[in-house]
Amino acid sequence: MTKEEVLAALEEGPWPSFVREMRRTKTHMDLYADGIHQNYTQFGYGGYVSVPEIGSGVEVRRTRRPEILEESCFVRVLMPGGGFLSPALVRDICELADRYGSGLIDFTTTAGTVEIKEVRREQLTALVRELNGRGLDVGSGGDDIRQLECCIGPARCEHALIDTIGLHRALGMATLEDQQFPRFPHKFKIRIAGCPNDCIRAVQRADLAIVGVFRDLPRVDQAGLRSETTRGTLRDRLQSLCPAGAMEVHLDDRVGIDGTCNRCMACINRTAAIRPGVERGVAVLAGGKLGHRGTAGAQMAKVIVPFLPVTPPEYSEVKKVVYRVLDAWDEHGRRKERLGDFMLRIGVEEFLGLIGVEPSPQIIGEPRFTTHFHCT
Repeated sequence: MTKEEVLAALEEGPWPSFVREMRRTKTHMDLYADGIHQNYTQFGYGGYVSVPEIGSGVEVRRTRRPEILEESCFVRVLMPGGGFLSPALVRDICELADRYGSGLIDFTTTAGTVEIKEVRREQLTALVRELNGRGLDVGSGGDDIRQLECCIGPARCEHALIDTIGLHRALGMATLEDQQFPRFPHKFKIRIAGCPNDCIRAVQRADLAIVGVFRDLPRVDQAGLRSETTRGTLRDRLQSLCPAGAMEVHLDDRVGIDGTCNRCMACINRTAAIRPGVERGVAVLAGGKLGHRGTAGAQMAKVIVPFLPVTPPEYSEVKKVVYRVLDAWDEHGRRKERLGDFMLRIGVEEFLGLIGVEPSPQIIGEPRFTTHFHCT
């Protein structure tokens, strides 16, 4: 099949066709058709565009068909916590994409931003000014703090232990300059999860994960638990699912949870009769990433602060820990070394000393199998 026949086949049928929709934009269909026909992207190497008045947030990709399109710039627009956008603001972004770009938008990227595609270099400054006039800003490109991400938190989820959106705003405003002006050894990602369920995968994907936690034991509504199910069925299931073995069913059918509970939310997720404790704060974990590059490839974040009380709306305690981590990594990290690789190189014990945090037993689970710690 020729490339024209491939596109025509993708437009056939009663279902919606992305090719048909793309034809309504200003994107270069010849370039797209070559990519579909060859099963290989027509966009090659790229980098960051230096534009007056713009620190970061603008990137460019060269194409393999310069006779069609020499390069393609795209702009990363920073999003509010939870991704809440009013319909009017979405229409404004779409209108700007039509006026300054090809009309194609990514809602939202893996970085949590909105990207406006195929903007000409001479139009970049005007586009950013228009976005600023609508209360939006650009950033999240290069060796800087990338767009902060958070789960939807108490706006929708009953399990949220902290106000993720409020913390996102406070921390996002405090780090805005470092989201726009690269100065670190490598990119740095921060994600905020409202509870240990970690739906946003902060522990897996973020250099710094801030997770809502509770310190006291879960609260059990004995009457509610008895009314939810037939005798013993749910209680026995909860007991078998507890990874810490902290749950015990007494002879009078009461359910008890002892101090070995690791606050994993397993029982809380399965019944409304068990609720989180009331002493709430955040745990801070560092060093997570999914990328295969670097010293050790993908890594899970490691606990550095098991429990940190928070005080809204400033959240000064969290900001202090974040910038201690950033300053230590910025001063001692090597060029293009992610935080997790830096921690692996110097060891967690030395890293904790650099950020002024006292080691505690809660930051390790099995000392014998953890190579980052020296145990006596």
